[in-house]
Amino acid sequence: MMPVFVDDLWLASKPAVHDDIMEQLRKVWQTSPPKELGWDGRGLTYLGMVLLRVEDGIVVHQLPYVHELLDKYQEFVPGKGKSVVGEPESYSGSFKEDGSEMPESMVAKLRGVLGAVLWVATRTRPDLAWGHSMAATALASKPWECLKRVKDLMAYLATHANF
Repeated sequence: MMPVFVDDLWLASKPAVHDDIMEQLRKVWQTSPPKELGWDGRGLTYLGMVLLRVEDGIVVHQLPYVHELLDKYQEFVPGKGKSVVGEPESYSGSFKEDGSEMPESMVAKLRGVLGAVLWVATRTRPDLAWGHSMAATALASKPWECLKRVKDLMAYLATHANF
């Protein structure tokens, strides 16, 4: 198995096959020395994912990235940090019931947090996919609803960061 992302390769194979493939790759490209996923418990990081070798296979997680995401977007995590906008008590479409439209700067922040959550959801956390989809769908037409959904999603992620 050899996942490829731009110029990063992850090769999972038997040692003899690995050596043959690396020899062929080095004929075409300059490569850095490969890192081996050992049994030492430290794991190997690839594209923000941590791979750990365990007795009966490989565990893949993104816990360091999840913690970084929660710290970066803590304003969207209820009870953590100061929220940049008050809780939307009632909202309808693009406007809160008081008639206020969401500032473009907030829409941009929502895009950022949704992109970060999508990265996690598509790699190691499929449990986030539905919530992400619902929030992202609301972003353009119902940004206040999107904000509520993002806060719910981030609260879930904060509670289940080690999932």
